Parts: sequence; C-alpha cells; structure tokens
Amino acid sequence: MEALNGVGLPSSDVGSRVEPAPPRATHRLLLVGDSLMRRECLEYMLRAQAKDLTIESAACVGEASGPRPDLLLLDIGPASMRNGQLHQQVAGIREKFGELPIMAMSDPDDIGLALEAIRDGLRGYLPTSLPIDTAIAAIRLVLAGGTYVPREVVDFCVSVRPPTSAERPEAVSVGERGFTDREAEIVGQLRRGKPNKIIAYELRISESTVKVHMRNIMRKLNATNRTQVAYLTREPTQ
Repeated sequence: MEALNGVGLPSSDVGSRVEPAPPRATHRLLLVGDSLMRRECLEYMLRAQAKDLTIESAACVGEASGPRPDLLLLDIGPASMRNGQLHQQVAGIREKFGELPIMAMSDPDDIGLALEAIRDGLRGYLPTSLPIDTAIAAIRLVLAGGTYVPREVVDFCVSVRPPTSAERPEAVSVGERGFTDREAEIVGQLRRGKPNKIIAYELRISESTVKVHMRNIMRKLNATNRTQVAYLTREPTQ
C-alpha cells in the first residue's frame, strides 16, 4: 500500500491535485462616495474577502459607467458632510437606477441617521465601526432581499415603544414618566436650558440622535415644544 502524505493523499497524487476554482462573482456592487481613499480602501477589502462580488466605485452616480449594479453602497461620510443631504442623494440615485437596493455607510454610530435612512427606503445602514466580515454579511443579506440595521438601532426602537395603558404613568416626575435612562439624561440637560448641540457634546452622541430622543420624549409627554417638556417634567412641589 502506498504511504499517505500529511494531508491524507497518496504521495504520487500530490503534484497532480487540482485546486478548486475560486467562486465566481454573482452580484455587482457600486460604491459611491466623495472620498477616493475611503472608496479604494473599502474596495480593496471587499475584493479580498468577498469574491462573489464585482465591484465598481465612483465619486457620484453620474460617474458610474459599468452595467447596472445589484446594490449601491452610499458612503455619506462624517456628520459634517451629510447633514440634510441624504434625501437628495437618494433621490439622485433613484432617478438614475430606479428601485435599486441602497445601503448607507457613515462614520458615527448614528441612530438618527439610521432611522432616516430606513424611512427613505434604504435597505441597510453600516456604521464604519463594524468589522469588515459583519459588513460583508450585511451586504449579502440585502442582496438576498433582507434589510440590515445595527443592533443598537433595534435596541433603541424597542426601548421607545409606546407604553401600554397598564404601563402609562400618571405622575409628573421624570423618574415615573417611562423614559429610558438616555431620555432622562436629555430631559435633565434640557431643563438646564442647554441646546441640542451642547447636549450631544456632553452626552457624546450625535445631534440627530438627540433630536430622535427629543421627539420620543415629546410623544410620551404629549408635548409640542421644548418649553412644554421642561414644564411637564418639573419636580412636583411638596
């Protein structure tokens, strides 16, 4: 009997063994973003770890020259580069490609931006804090027909669900209003007269996330402005 080598094959077969062919690309992905360096870095990582994707990158949809992609990944960069621009960018993509699945990628873990992206009909939101293998899995999920949002967004949505009639509090104190811990912090800052930008800085969250929390605080209080929030959450007199 012939001796086996270290991988369990007859030694005479080692030189003639045929390696399996690499997986063929099955989907086209278009990366769109202002930063050439960011696009090239992401494209390099995806080409290395997602052999099933054919990738094109462009600074804007008007510069894309390849066949129609199966998915567009829109890099909207840091908060200072995308305020008020997401809806317009998505509208431009729809005009060129129609109902193409779109994912957004951004630097901060921004709950407000993630919710805005989903409201605009996007199929996913990728903060750049995600590991590349998680990002690739999210891309494949969307290509398969799913929608991806980070766990933090899901937790936030669960935490702000409307209370049931049995859970709805009657007292006026902050601690009994059904606020989450973060909402209670924001109410405390608001009652000190601090604007959203300062609240965001001191709590180390984005301003758009403060606005999302503020809307939920107003909904729970049935308030229409910040002044009403401050009044309705005042400490009860003894």
